[in-house]
Amino acid sequence: MPVGAVKVMVPEKDIMHDETFAGQLYDCLRMLHDIFNVKQPFGIMTTYEEWRFCWFPRRTTRFAKEEETRELASSKIFKHDSVLLPLALMFVLEQMSLAAPEKTLFGYLGAGAQGKVWRACNQHTVNGIKVGALCAVKLYTLASRDQTTDDLREEIRKEIV
Repeated sequence: MPVGAVKVMVPEKDIMHDETFAGQLYDCLRMLHDIFNVKQPFGIMTTYEEWRFCWFPRRTTRFAKEEETRELASSKIFKHDSVLLPLALMFVLEQMSLAAPEKTLFGYLGAGAQGKVWRACNQHTVNGIKVGALCAVKLYTLASRDQTTDDLREEIRKEIV
């Protein structure tokens, strides 16, 4: 069961501001909302050199066919070497887990000295046999010595929301 969308593009000048790129991500998020019942889908736009996180503004989570605006809210653009990028990714994964339909198990497993671990799994039936998929993601934290992880997390929260 999908809980978010990632759109990867070839690095080009101003691609992170491209309306077509944003429109493609909008369509993916709208499908997650309409078909898979994801309450507040999040998307990731990336060239791997730059990253931006997107979501529907709260007022558009109840869509009316006659007044669709195709509007996305978004974070600032994070460079690939930003110390805040891993924390921004963790924050977005956390938000995706909160928006996931109940059939998907998606959650935080724990943290250690090097970072945090998330897991996602689901279950469905194929020819009468229950099968599923499992994924674990470890995000390493590279905090500077004068900032705590909590300080960086609060900074990310301000940048994304």
